[in-house]
Amino acid sequence: MTYWVDVFTLKTFREFRRAGERVTGFTERRWKSVQRIRKGDTLICYVRGKSCWIGALEVVSDAFRDSSPIWEDALYPCRVGVKPIIILEPEKAIAARDVLPSMKLLSRMRNPKRWGMAFRTSPVRLAAEDGDLLMRELRKALGMKVTKTGEIRERTDQRYHDQVKQMLFELGRMEGRVSEKEYRINGERIDVAWKRIELGAPYAVFEVQIGGNFYEALAKLKHAWDKWNSRPFLVTTDQFKGRALEWIRGSFHEIQRELRVVDCDKVVALYEAVKRAGSLKEELGIS
Repeated sequence: MTYWVDVFTLKTFREFRRAGERVTGFTERRWKSVQRIRKGDTLICYVRGKSCWIGALEVVSDAFRDSSPIWEDALYPCRVGVKPIIILEPEKAIAARDVLPSMKLLSRMRNPKRWGMAFRTSPVRLAAEDGDLLMRELRKALGMKVTKTGEIRERTDQRYHDQVKQMLFELGRMEGRVSEKEYRINGERIDVAWKRIELGAPYAVFEVQIGGNFYEALAKLKHAWDKWNSRPFLVTTDQFKGRALEWIRGSFHEIQRELRVVDCDKVVALYEAVKRAGSLKEELGIS
């Protein structure tokens, strides 16, 4: 796996996010460099003009050329498919000057005072040590607990996601519903679906999204609403609620009235309450 710098402006980063956070692009003259990017590599997002680090993307495709419009001011036709690893809001972005003294990049420069020139264009390959350093700082800014080696500790996004997903699945069963995880819908999978009868369509669908690609999660919920008239629930945390609401008010405004945004911690509280109630009913013989 190789680290690369992906340079944005605030405007082009917003356009990237509005387009679904699935494709990033570079200028035609950078085509040879773009072809060296491989699946599994990490692009670390730098905002020129604000001099800050704002996210990290996993590369999920080989390089390709495409003229589909994404950015208003330039085409950026040399592209790779990506999926978000970490996306920070601009106010939480990491100032470049705060991490630059610890970066190997600085020691390689003839004139360290002109460090900004290294991030005028992209893609630019980063030393593994610098990439690891930036990933640790991005995870800290996101609220994850990390060790010096970058290992995520305690309540990681993925672990918490899986816990909440399992609780939603069990809540459905405790309420007497047909509850299914990874419910298929046109080649995609919804985290949890509740049905009233085995052969029926889901009447409620849940996507647990803690960071990452909200566009993809909301697209699946909207599709379930379109196809089955299912009640859509987006389950997230306070930290990411603002980002989710941006998407809902914009690209997914059709389901704004139907969609419920639910806090993960409230799902946990409900699960524990229902489980306690079930135990009490069984103890009292009224279950």
